[in-house]
Amino acid sequence: MINMKTVAKVGKSGRAQIPNEIRVKMGIGAGDLLVIDILEVIKNDL
Repeated sequence: MINMKTVAKVGKSGRAQIPNEIRVKMGIGAGDLLVIDILEVIKNDL
């Protein structure tokens, strides 16, 4: 199991591939910095 922490900046659109329900509930908007715990990586082999 991976357990790493990183920071991601929300772009100008304010979406950052986060579901709208979570963005609204947490007040996430453009320019915010998100602290993210990486618990698992799911590979998408195209």
